[in-house]
Amino acid sequence: MAITVMTVATCSHYHDVTNQFSMGKTTAKEVVWKVSLVIKGILANCFIHLISPQEVVTSFYHMRFPNIMGAEDSNHISILCLCQATQALIKCKGYFSVVLQGIIKHHGRFNYILAS
Repeated sequence: MAITVMTVATCSHYHDVTNQFSMGKTTAKEVVWKVSLVIKGILANCFIHLISPQEVVTSFYHMRFPNIMGAEDSNHISILCLCQATQALIKCKGYFSVVLQGIIKHHGRFNYILAS
């Protein structure tokens, strides 16, 4: 569980995780995958409720996204470094950036937007 939390909640690469927990990269990937499947199996029915799955798929299809039930994406937008900024502000991409993330519902409106 700790490996999955470290991988998902931080910008840690598998290299960092494998060093922290003294394991191989393949093993770490398998652990993250299996724990994620267990979490999905437990929580999916508690938090994800689709009243009409076909309506959702049809709506995304009309927006030119066939066979989609949901959409989420994020993007690193590079920014200029402030003089006072430290190396700690460099994101996992290796440069100063702001992360923009959004979730769009099937009716074409953003349900969630985050900039960090």
